[in-house]
Amino acid sequence: MQNWILLERKNSIPIMMSAATVSVLLVAFLATFTFALPCSSELRCKCYHVSNMLTADCSNLHLTKSPTFTENVRRIDLSYNSLFEIPMNMPSEIVYLNIGLNNIKYPQKSTLARYRHLRWLYINNNCLWEGYKIWPSRFFEKLTKLEVLIMNDNCPSIDATQMSYPKEGFYGLSSLKHVRMNGLGQGNFGDAFEKNNSIEVLILSQDGGNCVIPNIRNDTLSVFRKATNITLHDCDIRYIHTGAFAKLSELVHLDITENKDLTLSVLTNITYDLRYSKIKKIVADKIQCYNGLSLILKIEHIINLQNSTLKELSLTGNRIALLENMLTMYLPKSLKYLNIGDNVLIFGWYVFMGYFLSNLERLDVAHSEDYKQDFNLECNYYSNSCDQKEEIQHPILKNAIQNQTYRLPPKLKHINIANQRINLETDFGHGVQFYSKNSLTHLYASGNLFYNIPEFSGLQHLQYADLSNNFCSNFTKQVFRDMNVLSFLNLSRNYLGGILKNQASFDLFKFLPQLKTLDLSINTITHMPEKLFIFTNSIETLHLSNNEIESISFDLSSAMQLRELDLSFNKIVMLDSDSMRKLDAPREIPLVINMANNSFMCNCGSLEFLRWMKSSKNKRFLNLKNYECSFENGTKGDLNKLSQIITFLEKDCWSYAAVIAIACVLFILTVLVVCLGICYRYRWKLRYLYYAGRRTIFTGYNMLEYHFDVFVSYAESERQMFIPNLLKLEGHLNLRFCIHSRNFMPGVAIHENITNAIHYSKHTVCFVSKAFLKSEYCMYELQMAKMEGISRGTEDNLLIVLVDGDIQDLHRVVNTNRVYLEYNKDHPEEFWNAFEHALKEMSS
Repeated sequence: MQNWILLERKNSIPIMMSAATVSVLLVAFLATFTFALPCSSELRCKCYHVSNMLTADCSNLHLTKSPTFTENVRRIDLSYNSLFEIPMNMPSEIVYLNIGLNNIKYPQKSTLARYRHLRWLYINNNCLWEGYKIWPSRFFEKLTKLEVLIMNDNCPSIDATQMSYPKEGFYGLSSLKHVRMNGLGQGNFGDAFEKNNSIEVLILSQDGGNCVIPNIRNDTLSVFRKATNITLHDCDIRYIHTGAFAKLSELVHLDITENKDLTLSVLTNITYDLRYSKIKKIVADKIQCYNGLSLILKIEHIINLQNSTLKELSLTGNRIALLENMLTMYLPKSLKYLNIGDNVLIFGWYVFMGYFLSNLERLDVAHSEDYKQDFNLECNYYSNSCDQKEEIQHPILKNAIQNQTYRLPPKLKHINIANQRINLETDFGHGVQFYSKNSLTHLYASGNLFYNIPEFSGLQHLQYADLSNNFCSNFTKQVFRDMNVLSFLNLSRNYLGGILKNQASFDLFKFLPQLKTLDLSINTITHMPEKLFIFTNSIETLHLSNNEIESISFDLSSAMQLRELDLSFNKIVMLDSDSMRKLDAPREIPLVINMANNSFMCNCGSLEFLRWMKSSKNKRFLNLKNYECSFENGTKGDLNKLSQIITFLEKDCWSYAAVIAIACVLFILTVLVVCLGICYRYRWKLRYLYYAGRRTIFTGYNMLEYHFDVFVSYAESERQMFIPNLLKLEGHLNLRFCIHSRNFMPGVAIHENITNAIHYSKHTVCFVSKAFLKSEYCMYELQMAKMEGISRGTEDNLLIVLVDGDIQDLHRVVNTNRVYLEYNKDHPEEFWNAFEHALKEMSS
């Protein structure tokens, strides 16, 4: 109270607080105040309210002595301690007491009598049955308000085979509704319980207790006439006599599971007793040995239930291979759930007989993952013949068998055939055809052998399909042709990576417009068709974990309802720009992406991807704090610190980028300079090749025919020095000279004229002078003459006449040790005689 006043005084300080803040503080204070309520002298006990009753939870505190409790405590839990006796110091008005799992072997009747208001008493697992081999009479007689009594024990030293219940041991429990206890070999419940008892639930089980009742006689359970639920689980029952349940007209639930020596034949007695009862559920799982010959479930086993109100029947783990022909006709019309899983069912006519189960809603024939057949030689080998030779006479069934059409129960919604190792290629090679008038909405078919899924027809109401773990590597769009309302499809743990690589497989889900959840995890997928999801516009959840995906090859822009994308446990190092674009489609609801356990890299190449992860506005990455990336030095980075990683990489990559840019510029400049040098070095050859190429293109390739004997190259300023004499020699020697002022083609570029003239002339004469060396065209003519000689494979086509200048100029220009003529200005006659002689030699 002082604390509350202090809080009020503190709140009087003028500090502005929001209403929400005040509410949170008030709730926190009240919660603290509630758990701080004193209810016990042991401070470790938890105190709280359950159904307005103060509860003291002192369980599992290793107590050897009970603490004291306040008088207002109504519920006490002292389980999992080391108490040796029922505490005497508890409030007398407690209604709930749990002292299970202690060491209370000899509870005192007088102590228990103090707590007359008890409604729930848990005194189990205290080795009571070992301590009291013969229980005191009327031990609980003062507990007239007790409704639930849990007192089963599993002490290893207890041998319940020869034990019996104490006479009038449970007298006085007039309000008792629920009792769980050990099943003693004598089974004399009539001696221990009053005839007018109110027990509705009786549980005798080896699970957490000890139960050995070899025979259930017709008077063993007759004292429990108001019982609605009886469980006899793993009680080593070997036989149940006719009449054992005949007087239990109120019985609704019966469980005789794990009594392996009973055999299926006991069903005849049980169902006979219950034919007029209110029975709703029978569980007779594992009442047959796992080993031995396979069995037929006979009509005689269940015919007595034909007119009963039974809704659930479970017969799992009983070595059933076949159902007798027409058996489904004799099952009660009220049956809604039938479980015959964990058997050894084989293909038989019964698969066409579901038509008679007019109200069946759920059928389970699956093998549980922990089911294993054993070969215990000491077990009962009961079997019956599996040879059925009867001919099917019913017209509907005959028609269904002839057309290979499976008539499901008309109201069946759920069917479970998981882990049956059904091979669709051998068992249903031509597809699976169901009668169209069915109501099936859920199909559980994982753990079979659907290597190549055939076409399913007639399942127009199917909403849920689990086809996982089927070794499936191929299917077509026709498989789902009739499943246009399917919303959940599980294809995980198969081998669909091969077919999904093919872009032609984009229409596999064409007939599933309402598909909301698709699971393709664990399928060795590397790529998928880009337009794979173009027909599934309603998809909300897509699982692609545990594959080998490196990038997003599929387009999700049409999947506007997509909310969750699981890409965990793949091989994604980073996403390229195209992949990021495909995930960036605008959505009303943010897309949750799970990319955990991928091999992300933190380097300059992935910087854009990391920025994309940070700046995402219409998507959220699930458990980003668990993502890691690897730096180039081998260290790991936590993507929960994405901003810091991006900042670090931006600085590191900027300097790296600058170095790369400078290096690239220098490289380009170097290549450019080298190229320019090469072009300059071979400029004349390149120009020659250019014009020679043009000539070949426009004139075609022909054998060379010379149009001229000599091409004359000279400086235009020295025309009068050479042309007159050349014209005389031309006539005298009967030669044809090519003189540019006379023979060049008008309208053709000068450089092309020069190249063509030299090409079509046998020889070239260059009158090299200072004026010649200064003329661009003269130098071009000289270089082209050299290139032509190289092209012809000889240098004899070129004659050089040195008009003036020195020998160094000639070598610099011609760059050869070629023999030349020297023009003698003082005695020109001598030059022309020598020139004439040279022409004759060249022409010969």
